[in-house]
Amino acid sequence: MNKIFFLLPIIFSVCIVFAQEKSYTTKRTATAPIIDGSLNDKAWNAVSWGKDFVQASPKKGDKPSQSTQFKILYDAANMYVAIRCFDNPDSITKIPVPRDGFSGDWVEIELNCNEDTSTAHSFTVTAYGTRADEFIAKGGALWDSKWNPQWETKTAIDRSGWTAEMKIPFNQFTHNGSFTKVWGLQFTRRMVKGGERSAWKLLPDIESTWINNYGVLHGIENITASQLKAKAVYNDNKLYSIAELQNDFNVIKKILEGTYPSLYRFYSKAVMDKFIHNTYQSINKPMTELEYYKLLAPLFDKIGDGHTKFYMSYDYQNLSAVSIKKLPLQLYITDQQAYILQNYSEEATLIPGTKILSINGKPFSEILTDLMSYLTSDGYNATKKYNNIGQRFGYLYSLLDTGSEDIILETIAAGGKKIEEVKVARLCDKDITKNRTARYPASQRNFELSFPVTNAALLTVKTFTDDRAFMKFFDTSFAAIKQKNIPNVIIDLRNNGGGNDYNGAYLFSYLTSKPFKYYSRFETAVSADPHSVDSIPCCISHEDLNFLNEISVPDSAGVKVIRNYKASRQKDPALLHQPAENNFKGNVYVLINGGSFSCSSEFCSVADFNSNAIFVGEETGGGYYGNTSNMFRDIILPNTNLRLSIAFIKYLSAVEGSTAEIGRGIMPDYPVKPTALDIKNGVDKELKFTLELINGKK
Repeated sequence: MNKIFFLLPIIFSVCIVFAQEKSYTTKRTATAPIIDGSLNDKAWNAVSWGKDFVQASPKKGDKPSQSTQFKILYDAANMYVAIRCFDNPDSITKIPVPRDGFSGDWVEIELNCNEDTSTAHSFTVTAYGTRADEFIAKGGALWDSKWNPQWETKTAIDRSGWTAEMKIPFNQFTHNGSFTKVWGLQFTRRMVKGGERSAWKLLPDIESTWINNYGVLHGIENITASQLKAKAVYNDNKLYSIAELQNDFNVIKKILEGTYPSLYRFYSKAVMDKFIHNTYQSINKPMTELEYYKLLAPLFDKIGDGHTKFYMSYDYQNLSAVSIKKLPLQLYITDQQAYILQNYSEEATLIPGTKILSINGKPFSEILTDLMSYLTSDGYNATKKYNNIGQRFGYLYSLLDTGSEDIILETIAAGGKKIEEVKVARLCDKDITKNRTARYPASQRNFELSFPVTNAALLTVKTFTDDRAFMKFFDTSFAAIKQKNIPNVIIDLRNNGGGNDYNGAYLFSYLTSKPFKYYSRFETAVSADPHSVDSIPCCISHEDLNFLNEISVPDSAGVKVIRNYKASRQKDPALLHQPAENNFKGNVYVLINGGSFSCSSEFCSVADFNSNAIFVGEETGGGYYGNTSNMFRDIILPNTNLRLSIAFIKYLSAVEGSTAEIGRGIMPDYPVKPTALDIKNGVDKELKFTLELINGKK
């Protein structure tokens, strides 16, 4: 009874904190404060401090260990924010990070400018001075870091702690047509020391209700919806002027030449410069978004980086998902020929293994040639493109042909010779998803150990993500294999698209009895002036370039190589990885295909170089010598809104001295491909071949 009585005041006090209404009143200023982090402009004297933050964690509802205060001003064009984070200067955690990095101490403001409470905008600055920003949706349940508005901030450290100033243009806010004079407002502060978070308004645990529970910001007057960024109505037939297209291209060129480390990895500078020049010269007429996409996509194909991807705009993809019907098939493509792998249509005669000769009268080989230039792969590899085209064929084919409701396929049944025409109705995405889910239920297990025969263990590995589950799986699996005294291990990496960098090294530690290197080095390339990129209306920022310069130094050849491993969160590649305690000493077989990519192919190259592992299947989609796959940025071109996903850190695998062909993946020791009848009958040709190899039948 006494314990219950003791808890009642605590519960009551937390409920009061939740129930408190918080409000702040801003004022219009005639003189804009200088954004330098010092907070000493006289303009700030016009408004009072917002204060009384509450601890959100670890002791929810308690008084924070350090106080936080803020002020807000505005003028016709911008909102200005001043923040004072009290602290012992020696306790402040400053960590260099690229933009949208949340390492170290930070403080953020969240703002809702709409009458509804479904969306908001978050602006964060770290004590180091790095910006981060996110568009908040679904009431607070969804945070999109790919939103990258243009705004300014500066921080400073003094005897009382650290301070920040922000300048946020009103035209960077997106409203939905219901602009309100009373804004939703929230501040959150994070301190690394003590793992503490505090908030101006304590929010409930249910994230989808957060925006609805914000405090309020009063005083914004004579700022109309027209001054904010309204959501434009999308028109996929809009023609962009030559000047707009050229401007978008110059953004791409500036990024590739100023920040991207692998532009000349597979072709010389002269060859790539000529290709870039010729592409620019082809911008000689107004184009739609799709026409422009088809013009530029071959440039990224030429670069030869499977992690660099060029996409249609989010608006187009949303339109496609709702309004553009697709050919409802998944294909297996090999040697420029296509076979049906999965059928989501209502045409029951299209069983797996059916060969497609043509679509609407056009030979499949010609369709494939067109689509190959829309996708990227490492170097000169084709198997990754085949794999991606097969899996995404409905969408990719719709970029070529959005015409007739029905499609005529010219086909040959598995094991047959007769050519037949089959009419297939296109379906919308939701119907394709419904049929796929019903007909081909996907396994939810990323890692699985089985024993297909008494003398072999099969490790099916679908991803290199989920570090804890990944490591636990191999720890327990190899312990079981050792206990059962199994002499052969098969590792199935087919359609494993990769994951986290060092999980591959963790797996290989079970396949070797010797210390080994996994990566040889990490390279960057920054030649652009860090402040020159702020004019690019996308997510390349001076923080990104400063970070890359912070972590890299030129080697003897002038190539920038990462040396600051702590800041970059990379491991020193000179440090050897140690073999696992239960390392396997038997025969290793690895199943691979064009879907074996990124971390998956990194593991394969190290295993091929350092061990006697036997590879079965087809060439991996990822390159033998490494890739460019860290510090990704999603570039949205300013006019067409086409998107470029690109990374700024180049990985080189520790396979120096290998005779493997440059620009290709890991080649199988035993090339094995399923036939049409294998596909029809559900025969796992690669696994069957490997088991026969183990038992001396091959």
